[in-house]
Amino acid sequence: KNRMLVDKLQQEKFQKIRISRSEVEQFYNTMKDSLPKRGTSVNLSHLLLMVKPGKDAKEEAYKKISEIEKELKAGADFAALAKKYSQDPGSAAKGGDLGYVTRGDLVKPFEEAAFKLKPGQMSGIVETKYGYHIIKMIDRKGDKIRVRHILIRVIPTQQDELKVVKEIKVLYRRAKAGANFAELAKKYSDDKTTRDKGGELGWFELSQLKIKEFRNIADTLKIGEVSEPFKTRFGYHIMKLNDKREGGKWNLQKDWEQLEQMALARKRNAEFKKWVQGLKKDVYINIKMAE
Repeated sequence: KNRMLVDKLQQEKFQKIRISRSEVEQFYNTMKDSLPKRGTSVNLSHLLLMVKPGKDAKEEAYKKISEIEKELKAGADFAALAKKYSQDPGSAAKGGDLGYVTRGDLVKPFEEAAFKLKPGQMSGIVETKYGYHIIKMIDRKGDKIRVRHILIRVIPTQQDELKVVKEIKVLYRRAKAGANFAELAKKYSDDKTTRDKGGELGWFELSQLKIKEFRNIADTLKIGEVSEPFKTRFGYHIMKLNDKREGGKWNLQKDWEQLEQMALARKRNAEFKKWVQGLKKDVYINIKMAE
């Protein structure tokens, strides 16, 4: 939890820090002899189709949450039913208890329903991107509320998955037949972060690719080649190898994008450490003054 808070703080406070061209050049000239040798790098694009629940899946989940709602209205204990039925792994074992939360901590539909409740009051069925919820207010302290919830997820059916498999195969055949990969990604990809860029993911060291399937498949492709459809935890993909660089020493021109990111990360980390030292100094002074 502490690590997550530190990461969030670093993102919010230091994400706006930028780096100039001269700073990147200085980083390279200072560090080039001590940088580890660059591994093989790849420039990739992908198109993602997520497996989304269809009408049948939604109806099944709604039926389950409706049955739970009936039990609750008949007097069943909320915490006991949360332990028995809730599909939220983070809170089910705690009887659905989410602890104290403030506005902005929760997804919008959940938040709007939760903050309308009074202590002891229960919501109706609330739909969010996670599924269907029933919420119960436990306590309110100023701007904070403590709630329990029961979640029933909307889980895609086998038919939903088969539909996506069929669609990704059609897109693969179109790409192999010469259709522009970037245009296909812009039109069909479910990856919002890369869709507008034609699915381009940018440069990565092959060994540093976090998604195992990407790493394994990228290593088999030739420049310009499109992979056959493959599955990850995100959905079904086709991937294109745009370019490839063999490993060796870093080159300021060819590896500019990666060197810029390394230099920026180093600068942000240095600023963070400086800020922490300043905090420690302030705390020390305040303690001394208090004494």
